[in-house]
Amino acid sequence: MPQHVPSSLRPASPSAPQHPPALPPHPRRITFLAHRDLGNPSAGGSELLVDRLADGLTRLGHQVTLLCGGPASCRDYRVVSAGGAYGHYLRARSAFARQVGETDLLVEVCNGMPYLAPLWHRGPTLCLVNHVHTDLWRMRFGGPLAPAARLGRRLEHWALTGYRQRGLLVAVSPSTAHALRAIGVERERIRVVHNGVEEPGPRADRSPEPLFVAVGRLVEYKRIDLLLRLWERVRPVTGAGC
Repeated sequence: MPQHVPSSLRPASPSAPQHPPALPPHPRRITFLAHRDLGNPSAGGSELLVDRLADGLTRLGHQVTLLCGGPASCRDYRVVSAGGAYGHYLRARSAFARQVGETDLLVEVCNGMPYLAPLWHRGPTLCLVNHVHTDLWRMRFGGPLAPAARLGRRLEHWALTGYRQRGLLVAVSPSTAHALRAIGVERERIRVVHNGVEEPGPRADRSPEPLFVAVGRLVEYKRIDLLLRLWERVRPVTGAGC
């Protein structure tokens, strides 16, 4: 009958061929093209993600530049401001040519209004998509600004589905990938790369009563007002604080 043989008594198997350790990746020049720097007072989750990516690539030895609008902060990687919050969309191409130059990869963070980078950058270009805005355009630009909302929505749709017919789009979640498919982006052009998660710090003391926390930027289209109105209906049931 088969019997268990302790590993120390088993005959040694022929050793596998030894391969030399992998060499570190060759340093690359990587440029992020994004709406804001993390130091901007209006920065949110997208800016935090870009900062973590840029910082991590810098620590691996790559040369990283962030080209953005608004104020530029001092970081371990290079940050270049191309102009104001909206004007930098028009100046991005010239600012890239003057202050960045050659790059091995241009990552365009598609945050609604496109930079149309594949039309003026001849090297590899990748589109990073946090979410597709669609109805958010109408929420952000309502009333007399409705024509701007229609224009922005059409530009975003064309940028993601039209002129990027061969470019890859990186979605941060399956729901974003589904939204891209819903507006007509081919499945084979989409890659899902989940956001990283940092290890949590020490636990705080447990709340003596149920506690609900909403985390986000205080801007109109985040609909915090809706959360607060609904909270008044939930409070009598849960008896919780906020």
